[in-house]
Amino acid sequence: MAHDADARYIISDVQTEQDATDFIALNQEVTGEGAICDRLLRHRPGSIPSDYTIVREAGSGKVVSTTCILPWRMTFDGVRLKVAMLEMVVTHPDFRRYGLIRRQIERFQQRVRERGDHLSIIQGIPYYYRQFGYGYALDHSRRIRLPVARIPQNERAAEYRIRPATSDDYAVVTALYKVAMAQQVIHVERNEAAWAYLHQHAGMPPVMIEHVSTGVVAGYARCTMDEGVLNVRESGLHEPAVASEVLSLLARDQAGEFAVYGNPADSLYRAATALGGSEAIPDQWLLNLPDPRMFLSAIIPTLERRLAQSDFDDASANLILNFYHRAVRLRIEKGRVMGIDDIGFVDASMGADGGDLCIPPDAFVRLVFGYRSLDELRDAWPDIVARKHSRALLDALFPLMSSWILMPY
Repeated sequence: MAHDADARYIISDVQTEQDATDFIALNQEVTGEGAICDRLLRHRPGSIPSDYTIVREAGSGKVVSTTCILPWRMTFDGVRLKVAMLEMVVTHPDFRRYGLIRRQIERFQQRVRERGDHLSIIQGIPYYYRQFGYGYALDHSRRIRLPVARIPQNERAAEYRIRPATSDDYAVVTALYKVAMAQQVIHVERNEAAWAYLHQHAGMPPVMIEHVSTGVVAGYARCTMDEGVLNVRESGLHEPAVASEVLSLLARDQAGEFAVYGNPADSLYRAATALGGSEAIPDQWLLNLPDPRMFLSAIIPTLERRLAQSDFDDASANLILNFYHRAVRLRIEKGRVMGIDDIGFVDASMGADGGDLCIPPDAFVRLVFGYRSLDELRDAWPDIVARKHSRALLDALFPLMSSWILMPY
């Protein structure tokens, strides 16, 4: 049974040192993630107190629930997007079912719209965030696992060595990361400040892979050892052709299992796959588009490039995308997207012309992020309806894409 939380609880931003301390303390008590909250509040680049929300019980003043916004940037097929990550969603067990999380997420969503963020994202409790308009859209923690014994000792691996990264390596790691992410159409942006934070505060230190004879850096990797499994959480190689050598180098003196995170666009992932590794079924990120019209407007350069590279380079159309509760119109003239209009509710009931594509919002987020094609989506969403004469144009605008979203904190 839900309860009225309006009078008994006060929602506010973190404003004082005591607010920050109480935010950290609650998360430590409930989830054991106090250290994570501490580093986010005090060390993450761009972090500001007003991005962190607390709920106090009016009578006792006790902090009983929290959430926060973690802002970061995403590259989406050549376009930079503003992302708001919903995190530290925690309520003390004695104060659950009072609607405290719902009130905070409503506040979060309002702020996201006011800030002009293009999308929000969370790695969340299965199913739970669907009630707030989130849909599963991108792979999270995709990995290949194989016994270390299957990784052959490569003679050329002796040409390389591993050493811990230092602050002098941030520029090199940033450049290597950019090379690695160039294979991913959708990815998280990282600069030197982000690497400094990950290295110094977030417990994510990379190691450098360099040529023994010259000392020239060939790549980096970030590894963890968990329950006998050596996990290569991420990597970036200046020379993708040496992936087999690097795999052999990382596995040297190891036993048990080996896991490489990534996807088939990553060179180490491909090398592990070629050795007969088995792919674990990945979790998925949850995404929400606060304003589909704003999102589509932001990616107009990408849409126009796709048109130019297709058979529709000179096409003109008024393409209506209907999300059932609201619709938008893409005005295309001679291969250029002249504007995207919010046209409100468009009837898609039986006998009505609902538009060129009628699609539920949680299916659309999978389509627009290139995670699944329209044909693949219709298996789970039979209420997707696409006009036959618009289908080829829709496929050109929304192709499948490779993505790898690494945890940005």
